[in-house]
Amino acid sequence: MSGNVKQRGRRAKHEAREANNSSDRKETAKRQLERGRELLNKTKTRMQRLIKIVLVTAGIGVFALTVIAMVLLERVESCRWPRHEMCEDFTYTIDLEYPLATTDPSGTYRGGKLLGMTGGQIDTLSFQQDYGTYKIIADENMETSDVRMRVCNRAVDQWFLTRTSYLTAEAVQVTKQNKTSWMTNVYLKSHTSGTYGGDIPCVRADVEVYIPVKCLLDDTKLKVEITK
Repeated sequence: MSGNVKQRGRRAKHEAREANNSSDRKETAKRQLERGRELLNKTKTRMQRLIKIVLVTAGIGVFALTVIAMVLLERVESCRWPRHEMCEDFTYTIDLEYPLATTDPSGTYRGGKLLGMTGGQIDTLSFQQDYGTYKIIADENMETSDVRMRVCNRAVDQWFLTRTSYLTAEAVQVTKQNKTSWMTNVYLKSHTSGTYGGDIPCVRADVEVYIPVKCLLDDTKLKVEITK
């Protein structure tokens, strides 16, 4: 009888210890779960902050790149089509009976600049510039003997506008079919540039040449030197 009582007592103590151990394990598991949850929340918070930082940084980077691209594009376009513009008209009058065929053509000035010339028949009509365009247009007026050159100069600095294009000419001796005669070389030169660097920053010249349709330029050579 006493043995059974002792055995039941030991069993009760064992069950009590097991219950306590089970409770301790539950508490430990609960604390571990809470710590894991806290760690997960902290990690999640850090990741959210990191993502926000990355997104903000990326947004700032994209905005900065966009601004830089816009500035560069505006700079390129402002050099390609400078904002200051001035057009000038140059004229070379062909006089087949020019009395001074062996000398350089005579010129007319306006504002201290040579804008018109009169001389003999043209051997070479030359256009020289680094940046711009040119266009040849037939002048249907049968009464005219003028080669008209309209030049529209553009520059980022308007100081260059009146200093861009110049008309010059010289008398030359030409031999054709074993016959020597005097003719004239006519030059329209424009000092231009398609870049910001150098002595001539961002200057272009767009030239329209009006050539008389009557047979005054049949033996004339056209020479165009335009880089781009």
